[in-house]
Amino acid sequence: MASITSSGASFSVLTNGPLSAMILSYQYGVTKEMSAVCLTARRKLKRRPLASQKHLILSQTDMFRGYLLLKLLEKDDLATAKELLRQRPTGYIAPPVESSYIYGLNNAARLRDLELVKFLHDNELSKATKDAMDTAAEFGDLEIVRYLHENRKEGCSLVAFVLAERHGHNDVLEFLTEHRPRDRNACPSADPKLLMIPAMLSNTCNIQ
Repeated sequence: MASITSSGASFSVLTNGPLSAMILSYQYGVTKEMSAVCLTARRKLKRRPLASQKHLILSQTDMFRGYLLLKLLEKDDLATAKELLRQRPTGYIAPPVESSYIYGLNNAARLRDLELVKFLHDNELSKATKDAMDTAAEFGDLEIVRYLHENRKEGCSLVAFVLAERHGHNDVLEFLTEHRPRDRNACPSADPKLLMIPAMLSNTCNIQ
């Protein structure tokens, strides 16, 4: 009888929105507002029937925090991602690869945030493709291009040269021409959503 009562009490806590937010606020070391964001993300992940490794992500606080950060970047929610990092600057683990959100460096480059690019790389939280540098070149973000060149191995593709020239980013074009001349012959990366499908890997363009 006691165990039934205990189980019922636990269920009541987990289904009580405000109370759950308060508990998560303490657990994750964030404000109640941010804990509400965490709670919403946890509920969505729990409801995803095909999400591999979701139980592992939900059971490890640092891994869930890494998952949440990458999902926020995928959704272009830069403000919330930055606020999460402000409240919790440490304690992030990369989740198992299960979806395109793991390519957070691509998303950080698209959002034009060098500090996020550095954070993801330094903490080994994210994968990247050539699209990261291609996007930075398109936007004229020389410092992001330089950082990716100096710290990553993905490089860029012909797209980076074409778009940098098209948009008048001469400093970026000069940098790429000097430091990554071979990439002028490289094809763009496949969409990360397709990279998660093994059957598509053999069809990915790869010019040497």
